[in-house]
Amino acid sequence: SSHFILSQKTSSSASKCFEIVFRVCELTSLSPPVQSQRELFLEKIRKIGFWEAQIFRFLGTSGPLSPSILHEVSLSYHSEHDSESLAPRRGNNVLHSISWLLKGAAIELRALAELNRPSQFISLVDTLLSPPLPLLQNALLDLPLGQSRCGAVGQIIHNDIPSKDIVDASSVPLPGPVDVCSNFHVIDIEKMQGHFGDEYSLAKERATKWAHAWNKFVSRVCAFSHISEAWSDFTMAMLIFSRLVSRTNEHNGIINMLGKSRVVTEILCTTLLRLTHSGHLKALGPYAHISCGNNSFYEGDMIEAECGFPLSNAVLTLTEYLVESTLENMSNVHDNSHSYILSEEDAGRISALIVGAISSCSESGAGMSPAHDRCAILSYALARILTFSKLQSYCIVLQHNPSTILEIYTQAATLLFDLASWPVFSSQDRYTNLHEAKRGTISIAARSGLSSLFGYLNSFDRSDSFVQSFASKFFSSAPVIIAVSQLVHLISIEDSDVAYILQQIALLHHDGIQLIAKSGVTRSLLSFANTYTQEEARYLSSHLGANGNASLNPPTTLCGHLSLLIVLLASNLSIPDRLALSFDSYQLLSAYSRAGERLLQSYPSDIDLTKKFIETMCFTYSSIKKSSGSSGIDNSSLGTLSWDSTISGLERSILCLTYQLSAYPFPNPLLPPLPMGLVQVEKIHSSQMRNISVNIASEKTWWDSIPIFNPNDLPLPNPSTGSADAAIYQRSSLSQTAWSEGKYKLANSSAKCLEVSIMFLMSRVHFFNQKNAFKFSFDAVAIAKGLCRCSDASRAIEERLHVMKSHPEDNITKMLNASHVFDRSLGYNVSESHAMELERNYLVELGSSLGNCAEKLTCLALQDARRMMANLTSMSESGSSYNQSTQELAYFCGAITPALEHTQIETKGVGCAFTDNDKDSSKAMAQALRKELEKMTSLLRK
Repeated sequence: SSHFILSQKTSSSASKCFEIVFRVCELTSLSPPVQSQRELFLEKIRKIGFWEAQIFRFLGTSGPLSPSILHEVSLSYHSEHDSESLAPRRGNNVLHSISWLLKGAAIELRALAELNRPSQFISLVDTLLSPPLPLLQNALLDLPLGQSRCGAVGQIIHNDIPSKDIVDASSVPLPGPVDVCSNFHVIDIEKMQGHFGDEYSLAKERATKWAHAWNKFVSRVCAFSHISEAWSDFTMAMLIFSRLVSRTNEHNGIINMLGKSRVVTEILCTTLLRLTHSGHLKALGPYAHISCGNNSFYEGDMIEAECGFPLSNAVLTLTEYLVESTLENMSNVHDNSHSYILSEEDAGRISALIVGAISSCSESGAGMSPAHDRCAILSYALARILTFSKLQSYCIVLQHNPSTILEIYTQAATLLFDLASWPVFSSQDRYTNLHEAKRGTISIAARSGLSSLFGYLNSFDRSDSFVQSFASKFFSSAPVIIAVSQLVHLISIEDSDVAYILQQIALLHHDGIQLIAKSGVTRSLLSFANTYTQEEARYLSSHLGANGNASLNPPTTLCGHLSLLIVLLASNLSIPDRLALSFDSYQLLSAYSRAGERLLQSYPSDIDLTKKFIETMCFTYSSIKKSSGSSGIDNSSLGTLSWDSTISGLERSILCLTYQLSAYPFPNPLLPPLPMGLVQVEKIHSSQMRNISVNIASEKTWWDSIPIFNPNDLPLPNPSTGSADAAIYQRSSLSQTAWSEGKYKLANSSAKCLEVSIMFLMSRVHFFNQKNAFKFSFDAVAIAKGLCRCSDASRAIEERLHVMKSHPEDNITKMLNASHVFDRSLGYNVSESHAMELERNYLVELGSSLGNCAEKLTCLALQDARRMMANLTSMSESGSSYNQSTQELAYFCGAITPALEHTQIETKGVGCAFTDNDKDSSKAMAQALRKELEKMTSLLRK
């Protein structure tokens, strides 16, 4: 009866009754007889409609003049003025009763889903979600989240506080269920009074009064936390298991729970508003509107962390549900005209409210628990909605938003930035205690939200007014300036993730770049590099480095550090700043020279890191080149660099890798033959080496270093390489080396790595020719080989793509059958159209990269030709150096001339140049190279 539940005398017993129901629901691993009794009990209460009836009893209303029991209980905390009143005890008991009910109902939802009883499942959900006034949303509005300090309690607990020693000595765990009360402690009043002796004193009276108020406060917070957790548990269970019910019963025409997504959106927004402080509500403007329900309890109080954390978990689940439901509906090939799609307007509202809830975490009252956990969960929700919005090209941050919205975004980002400055390590062993490990977890979450926010803003034009205003306010904030310095410092102590968030800052705005630079980022990068170098030296001099039983890997943070350096080098810095950064980058590369050489020589062990290392060298040299060509900077300024032989070793390793990748974009048997003129030049050059034995036929390639591919890798037709022997090769060696999706990915990654390598060599031609630091020349035969192979492949791929476009059905079945794509005995089950689409996508990417490589190799040959001609014209014709240079010219002409004739780039351009401008550019470059060859030939004939 309602009297039993609400009576001051029996409300505690009622709460225990509801707890018993919950305990029976959660029982697992029972013996068969006990399990049978449990199922009979649960079936009995289902038949009498226990869950729906009790939920409606506590949360339902009979009209606007008859509020729910939960509403009345919440109101009672506001109206209490006497710290000795017993009424709130009844309120706490009722809150616990509702909590046990909702937690039991959450388990019931799971049971109904697993028993495949969709009608009963939907009936229970409809009880809470049916419009126009969904009980679940109204219950959320009525949750007492910030009333723990209302009335006399709030006035007492912040005054006349006994000494910390007395409080600590008198604290005991709050009595009650362990899973509800374990984190709460109250005061043993008799024990506290014993510290004051038997005699009466004013201090003893005040301490006793404070202890009564404190115990009431803790009991309140426990009850508020319990019902917040229960509401969140039920909401999350409803969303999770509704998907299971919908998918399992879709063929039976059962109502799809996705139809409730409009209500779910409003519940999400209401949850966020309950987590938002009153000071931020006006700033949120129209976003703070609640579409239904009673707003009387929505006052934006500063809620306890124990209440905010479970609600934040619900926010994350609600956000993921809406995003995943939308993506699922959008990908549905059937009619989805009646399915819910998260609109741009809704996404904008949700993101603004999440930002408002995050910024509210910075608000705290006296004695308030930290809200860092809540902020971390909300940060993940922000990352989810922003990533989705970016994917859908939603413009959720509008230029006409009021300045108050900008202020909210800035406050939230500033708070996340402060949390992000806590260190994050890749190994738990690096943390000194659990508290530090928890801070690291919170920091990761904060960085996730920040990265998504900065990444989303980066998708706008930098001149966008909102981006400009946000960056101006954010990067000039004193807390942000301090946090950036802390983040930069974390680089030197091996923070595994900090470089990425700094990279996002640099990409967002020029002010971020300046702030990072002023914080000494290169000093921290060099500090870590020097620490690694010392450890590397110790390893190499030890028995581990001597016997080769252990492998020496690059530091796990190196990729992030190099990425950050690349972003800074590519930014629009002043000439002095650019030159200083370039010099520091050069020193960093010198420190990592041994690691870089090992990385390059072990290719393809880590393709991404290798590409990043070469990119860093390319940007470093290009930045020095730009600075050296500017007014006020002459070659004497470059003399401040500390040139050392370690860099030359790196350069040679890049050169060797370039030769390998350009000559072998595919395994050797798939490659077309080289022009005979080029082959003869290579043979003649090899025969002139009297003391060195060279076996060209047995040359190993980087493809030989690749481990055996995954047998589950999807086979695909061989790529077009220009070789007529490709099909024969494929049929004869299917078991080990047939082409596949994995090999396409590897070939594409290596082509991109080759493109970066050639760009580095191009930047080096100008730089070292100007510096004249030491001799470093290219092998003309190697360049010619790469030019032929890349040009042949790009043009063959272009032809293949043309055939696929004009006659998609021609030969595709034959090619796929030859590749065993349709061989069911091998476990492959893929449609012809899907395999063809995969092949087309990979060919477009690969052909474009190889075409770019062919054009850049032509440019590299042109640069080297001009360098050689310039050197030769400055020499005396009688010297030995002149004779050596003429031999170099003859070798160059002998290699490049047949390559130009073979590729016909002068007239046809490179393959897979998808615009006329691209083809014209490669033609012009090849024609200029031909003119240089003619000059060389004319000079050699004298």
